[in-house]
Amino acid sequence: MKINLIYFLFGVLLVSNCIGQKSLINIRIHGSNNNTIKYSNYIHNDYFLDLAYYEGSITKHMDSTMQIELDRNSEIFFRLLFNNQRGAILAVNPGDTIDVDVTIAKDSDLKNTGKPSYKISLAKSNYVAHNIYRDRFNPISKTFPSIDSIINESSNENIFELYEKYKEILNQKLKVWDSLLILKKISSPVYNLYFSDTKAGMNRYLVRYFLNKKARSKSSSMLNLYDSLIQKIFIEQGASDKYLLKTYIGSRFHETYLTEKIKSNLKIKDTLLKKIYENYFFLFDSTYRENAWGNSVLLPAIISPYNENLSNKANAIVFAKYYPNSMYLKKMNAIYDSIKMVRQKAYSHQEIILKNYNSLKEIFNFHKERFFFIDVWATWCAPCIGEFAYTSQLEKQLDSLKIKKIYLSIDERRDSTKWKEIIKKYYLNGYHYIADKKIQVEILEHLLQRKESGGLNIPQYFIFDKLKDKFYMNLSRPSSESVLYEEILKIVKME
Repeated sequence: MKINLIYFLFGVLLVSNCIGQKSLINIRIHGSNNNTIKYSNYIHNDYFLDLAYYEGSITKHMDSTMQIELDRNSEIFFRLLFNNQRGAILAVNPGDTIDVDVTIAKDSDLKNTGKPSYKISLAKSNYVAHNIYRDRFNPISKTFPSIDSIINESSNENIFELYEKYKEILNQKLKVWDSLLILKKISSPVYNLYFSDTKAGMNRYLVRYFLNKKARSKSSSMLNLYDSLIQKIFIEQGASDKYLLKTYIGSRFHETYLTEKIKSNLKIKDTLLKKIYENYFFLFDSTYRENAWGNSVLLPAIISPYNENLSNKANAIVFAKYYPNSMYLKKMNAIYDSIKMVRQKAYSHQEIILKNYNSLKEIFNFHKERFFFIDVWATWCAPCIGEFAYTSQLEKQLDSLKIKKIYLSIDERRDSTKWKEIIKKYYLNGYHYIADKKIQVEILEHLLQRKESGGLNIPQYFIFDKLKDKFYMNLSRPSSESVLYEEILKIVKME
């Protein structure tokens, strides 16, 4: 009886160590007292970082410090986004405490991206591992040059030999995680996440390389070799392991494996399903398939509601065949409908001007206002159009500060019909011009503070003060919301 009681108490102790242990993420930001933090919230299970980040995400405003409390039963990847500009990915185990110290660059340190630079330091639980993951493996593309080097040295025929050389590089990269585990610088659960993510991320890159080679090959014998090698990689590298769905990039390796499985399955007759990129959701466990797949349908509407993409439409069409009454379809349609209604309601004035101007000042002199907010965009720029989702609130703020809104498109004049269509479609209030090459170069020179003849990266946002004859370049995007507003307010008050 006593022995059974001891076993029972021991079992309770083990369970209590796994359940209810809260993790603490302590955030401190230097360089700004007005910030927004967006972070993951796993509302369905401990899988699918994208689902946790986009559908279940939490956004909070903070000054310079904030503490996030996580209550999970197992290790997870946790995603943070600071001011819609810089992110961080952390493997978190129940009971961990992680200090995240963020320094935002001063105005003078702004780079050509139009965003301030961020320096992130991590401390406390597993901090050595977090910093190694950030510096060496996030993004996973940091490992690609070493893989490319053996690809470039190998002949197309010796693909199995190439794979053997690749495994040597893979093992070298993974040794860092093994060493940390031996030195007790990393907990086992966090080790599992970082090790699996690194391994699967590199494996996916190699598999995608062979899939691309296979798609271009016209030799039946080589096609068979590629198929054989890809299956060998899937088996040896554990592509079927569902644990990969807990990882950040490694989950994509599992999804690639499922996609190839669907394509080769003759029993699946749905040809459109086999064509769409997101078909791997079809093989997910039924308990969370709708949540995961539905999130991929909803995600484009959340991130970029104005960016109509044919592949996104195809995914929604196929998803609707299997889940016609899903809440995700209703949410998606509600977002598109509500944004259209808001823009229609906010619509007041558009003026499309096709006259040629030789300089920015010629444009500004056409208007009597002192301050101008300039949005540089193009009809082919998806991020530019995605930012239009935030124009309604921005327009109200600009009106309250008596700042005129000007849109400068860098489209060719032969594309002016499409340009006009998009202006009307998205109800863009303000004055619209096509910026010819002279004006594009002028914008670039103001950005870089030197003579320049290269290409202009967009979107770009800046303010011009006509009274002071002064440009304020590299403003944050409208999606940064309060961050951009504070930048604008600072300029107007300063002058």
